[in-house]
Amino acid sequence: MRSKFLRSQVMALVFTFFGAILPATADVSPERSKQLFQMAAAELDAGGDFFLYVELESAMANLVGKADEMLRTLAEEDDDFEAAPAILQRVDQFLRAEGLHDLLGFGMSSVPRGDGFYLVKQFAVRRPAAEAPRFWRMMGGTPRSLGILNAIPSDAEMAMVMDFRPDDFWAFVQRAVQAIGGDEAHKNMRNALAEMKSGPGADVDAMFASLSGELALAVTLSPQQTTRLPMGEEGLEIPSPALLIAVRVKDTTILDWLARMADESPQTRKETIEGCLVRVGSGAGPDAPIPFQPAFGQADGVFFFASHPDAIRSALTALRGGAGLKTKPEFQRLFSPLPEQNNGIVFAGTRFAETLRRLQKAQFDQMREANGGMPAALLERIWEWIPQGASASVRVMKPNGILWQSVGPMGGKEAALSAMAMPLAMIAGISIPSFVSARGHAQEAALINALRIVDSAKEQWAMENNKDEGAEVTEADIAPYLKPGSIRLPPGHELKINPIGASPEIVKPDGETITLD
Repeated sequence: MRSKFLRSQVMALVFTFFGAILPATADVSPERSKQLFQMAAAELDAGGDFFLYVELESAMANLVGKADEMLRTLAEEDDDFEAAPAILQRVDQFLRAEGLHDLLGFGMSSVPRGDGFYLVKQFAVRRPAAEAPRFWRMMGGTPRSLGILNAIPSDAEMAMVMDFRPDDFWAFVQRAVQAIGGDEAHKNMRNALAEMKSGPGADVDAMFASLSGELALAVTLSPQQTTRLPMGEEGLEIPSPALLIAVRVKDTTILDWLARMADESPQTRKETIEGCLVRVGSGAGPDAPIPFQPAFGQADGVFFFASHPDAIRSALTALRGGAGLKTKPEFQRLFSPLPEQNNGIVFAGTRFAETLRRLQKAQFDQMREANGGMPAALLERIWEWIPQGASASVRVMKPNGILWQSVGPMGGKEAALSAMAMPLAMIAGISIPSFVSARGHAQEAALINALRIVDSAKEQWAMENNKDEGAEVTEADIAPYLKPGSIRLPPGHELKINPIGASPEIVKPDGETITLD
């Protein structure tokens, strides 16, 4: 019974999600439709090379209605879905209470700057309210200069910084469990959290309460050190990468919990970096392609976790010396037209884009070796349609929605092209290797069949000529027993007839031998 209930829950959520791709019923008046368009257009730029607007005021209600129809049809055919319509209704009530039904529309504009870059704006319009519903509220408060950005070192080539409301986010998660799964599910969740607190001491409630609402993730690429990845015959040399996570916190709740667990391991060592006590794990061995020594520590109200202690060293230097990512000329150039007061940024530098491109090229080369040239060449050509390069974007919470602004090599037309190219790449990535594999299996079967024909001809020749096991056989000997054209090998394949009693062989161009054994 419980498995059926869970299955109904899952199916209700799946239909709710995928129902979004269904066309919405047009039940908005022309006047209201114009008003909604103007709300989106006010935040976008006209006169560029791309402008898109989609009205969504009734979309959520319509997709829930369609999902309900599908689930009721399934419930009539299968008892396992009997509870699904009721669960869907609870999902819908939860979405309404949390503000997802307040989504009114989405717009996007793109304006070329003349330097190969575009200024792209995207705006999700929501119904204005005196107080934003929790779904929108948890994604950030009043736009501001995010202080956690100061902890990102200058050698970061990819960075994501965000403002969020941890109390609202945690309340949203718990409310979702209770509203959709019911009181029992919520009780089970709270019991599990209580057990975690009494066991290893993970007080999840206290952890969320300790967060101040600023988080950053960065990938650094060393300016001096390089790493050789095992890709290709000679390997691929890239700048040594490291991952850094920085979270602004109110107290040491998270640090204390991790420290208790780490101190129980004899492989954990303590190291003082810039006056900060850092715990470092054993990590990967010296022969690992990428240096990995997980480390964490806390200083100046910021909790750090990194894949290598050097990343924490760089972060502390940036935080205290003011010479971090914000001072990087490329960062300043990209973000200069974007609002400094925001709720989150994303930055990808030129070195990150170039390194990613080289990794993709190496992956395509490996595909050529494994599956032949056709799928790799096609996928690579599709990928080349998408412009690569440095980019920057910011997110700004507004009283009537969320505005994203970005500067980069991809404008609206390129975004539309990439949206069309991605399904093609997925289809090519799935179907072409399957075709190549099927063709390889068919060729293998044809070669085995040729060996059987040759082996049968050898036996007939031996019987008619009273030849014993071990007797040598030539192509001329068995030619009378073969139909013309029955043995046709692909280019580069060599047939070895071998003596009587030994299986004939076909040697492929790569040296692989195929036999009947």
